[in-house]
Amino acid sequence: MELGLKGKRAIVTGASDGIGLAIAEALTTEGVRVFGAARREDGPDVEGLAYETMDLAPADAPVALVEAAVERLGGVDMVINNVGIGIMRDGFLSISDDDWAEVMNLNLMTAIRTMRAALPHLSESGGVIVNIASVNAVIPIVEAADYSTSKAAPLSVGKAVAKERSEERRAG
Repeated sequence: MELGLKGKRAIVTGASDGIGLAIAEALTTEGVRVFGAARREDGPDVEGLAYETMDLAPADAPVALVEAAVERLGGVDMVINNVGIGIMRDGFLSISDDDWAEVMNLNLMTAIRTMRAALPHLSESGGVIVNIASVNAVIPIVEAADYSTSKAAPLSVGKAVAKERSEERRAG
């Protein structure tokens, strides 16, 4: 399928396996130069994918991710926020504050920080951000209320940022 993406540059978080790897592979097939990152040290061997082992949970890691991608690719046209963690638990009361903080930090704050770091580069290229969620963002599960909540939030913040950018373009 020809999507007109040849020559574009993308960041894909959580690119070592699963959905992130499938996205990275699909984009490279379309001629996109992809910078992928994940915690896994033995990254995938995909032609057109520059992979770096990175833990994106620390607050400064998404900035380092975007800087590395911009340096490697010469800019960024799209960001796919896919990194995430989900743990099945024994219901809402079993989820501690530390559990909530860990899941919200990785699933929400990593996306927010990556968006914040990438937006100046995306504005230059007219790029896009895609926040990968889960069916559990709209159909929560009791065994992972923290995960469900953390996957709904990036959808909301993504819409807010898109609306802000649209209003800025109309005003500018």
